[in-house]
Amino acid sequence: MTVYYIPGAVPPYVSDGQPFTLSDTLYPGDWLAKAGADSVGAISAPAYDPTTQVLERLDTGWNVRDKTVDELSGELTSAQAMAVDLVKGQARQARDQFLTPGKHVVYLEKMSEAAAWTAAGMPADLTAYPYLSGEVGITAPSAAEVVALWQSRRQACTAASATVEAIERQAVKGITQASTVAAVEAATTGLAWPIP
Repeated sequence: MTVYYIPGAVPPYVSDGQPFTLSDTLYPGDWLAKAGADSVGAISAPAYDPTTQVLERLDTGWNVRDKTVDELSGELTSAQAMAVDLVKGQARQARDQFLTPGKHVVYLEKMSEAAAWTAAGMPADLTAYPYLSGEVGITAPSAAEVVALWQSRRQACTAASATVEAIERQAVKGITQASTVAAVEAATTGLAWPIP
């Protein structure tokens, strides 16, 4: 069996298809395909099941042993925590593609102002509507067109945000319910975040 020694990794001897952690980062099972075999040193070692066994290099040669309950539990807990952080970060990035970070309150105020302007009968005097008056002639030629554009953008953002929320919640559920590190990895693979 071919294994790869990765200093600082947990576990330090990793086979192709086996996830591992390095510097608090979870690397997926397909790490070798992404990194390239020539970027790490291959070592010949006895065959073992990395999900249930540990490969150790001793002065006298290789040793294969079953993982302890604590090792299995610790790997799973660590993988789950890192995977939840990964998914939450991806969700935040997906949301930020639709809304400028830090401007959420501005968007809410614009929608509130648009509703108030519409409820007031769409008056020509925009003095009481500073966001609206500031965008007429820039964003669109008229106040009605600015409001229509704001509403259209809000609908698109709401749809995208709802999709992101559903993907995030489903992935986190899969991660927290996973009983193996491989199942944790599977819960974070192939997440189809919306793209603007």
